[in-house]
Amino acid sequence: MSIEIGVNGGSAAYVHQLYTSPDTLTTEVRLQDYATDIQHLFSTDDNPDARVHVLLRIGGSEHFRLDIARYAAKLERCGNTICLDTDGSKVLTPDEIANLTPLALRLEYPGDEAIQLQSYNSEGVPRGAWQFDPQSYEPGCWLIYPSPDTVMPFRPTLWRVQGVHLLTSGLANAINIFNQTERETAIDAEIESMSWNFMDDGWAEIEQLAGQVGHLPLATLDIWRRFARSPHGMASLALRFGKLPNGFLYRFDQELPFSWETVTFSAWKQAVACLDDQCQKIYGQDAGKIVFQSCLDTRIKDITSKNGALQFLFGIATAGHSPLEAKQQLKMLMQLGARADLLLFQVEDSLLMRLRRSHQDDQWPLGSNQILANARKQAEISNYLCPVQLDYADGVINLPLLLAAQVVNNQTQEWFSHPQMANILRAHKTFDPEWFDDAYNLTIARCLAAGLL
Repeated sequence: MSIEIGVNGGSAAYVHQLYTSPDTLTTEVRLQDYATDIQHLFSTDDNPDARVHVLLRIGGSEHFRLDIARYAAKLERCGNTICLDTDGSKVLTPDEIANLTPLALRLEYPGDEAIQLQSYNSEGVPRGAWQFDPQSYEPGCWLIYPSPDTVMPFRPTLWRVQGVHLLTSGLANAINIFNQTERETAIDAEIESMSWNFMDDGWAEIEQLAGQVGHLPLATLDIWRRFARSPHGMASLALRFGKLPNGFLYRFDQELPFSWETVTFSAWKQAVACLDDQCQKIYGQDAGKIVFQSCLDTRIKDITSKNGALQFLFGIATAGHSPLEAKQQLKMLMQLGARADLLLFQVEDSLLMRLRRSHQDDQWPLGSNQILANARKQAEISNYLCPVQLDYADGVINLPLLLAAQVVNNQTQEWFSHPQMANILRAHKTFDPEWFDDAYNLTIARCLAAGLL
């Protein structure tokens, strides 16, 4: 018996064998036991309507199939009302429908108070429909979404109200574009512009959006999906002095096809400089330096506590803005980089030997062959890979080495352009997090010693 889990009807990304005794009459399969696998698959597809399928096979034949969505129900437009779809109306009781609280927010003005929609009732019983008369609302993109305390979450929907728009913000104008491709292009341009200027008005709108609708899955809004595809945007979102909700930033690598280890060195360095400039413009030169250092230290501590592979990278990226002690540590890091190759591969008790010994009986993740084959064609990357190819272990060994070299050489765009690669990276990283962090950090040190940073 086996459980297969895949996304959007594709081939199974996870296969779990279930072993039972011949004397066993029943076997209990709990979906909760596979919650992590399901969440990881959702994070590889930023489509709000992505579905994960779970198959139960017995003797190679499919006996049970379950499709899982991000939401319990969808909303549909019905004239001047918004209502639950047929499936949602069937599974929810009248009491559950009565507890749904749809809110409407104009995305171009996230600072405005959200409007609670009025329910349509029939003889006091809620029908699962709410009034939304476009003529009663200002022109713009209205997001209709569940309140944070809604017991049964439903899929948010966008209702565009036609009319003359008086928009002064570049980000608001980008969000207001109807064509999906043109809107994404405009949002990308705004994110790139904002990443160079932490005083841009668009940042206030980003914080307001996160505060108003940050409880929704990040895949709901294309603004978050476009941030997750921008190394400069994510570095800026991480380091900028602002007011994002607690924990909001750290959901990106859990809910979207994104990894912090793919953000380039140049993006982090740029974000550090922009943070310095922001603090000085707000607080003046002397006080700004104090606020800058405090904010930078706090942000780096928070990020590296969850992503240990970034420790050396941050140390180098912030060296030009750090006290004398940090610059002295940079010299020590350079000395470490000069012998990092020995520590990784060559000494008797190398990190590579420890990795192979600790997993000699495990099944190593696969799927990175093409990624490594492409990397070995580039001298600036291949020079930092393991000198010996080790068959099934090759991916786990080399992926952190490859990624660190790409980060230094500003060549990580493939990780942002091909979301499906996120699942490969996550599988290799979680197989042995200690090896991943150490190998990544030591490769960064090797690049420093080679004069690339």
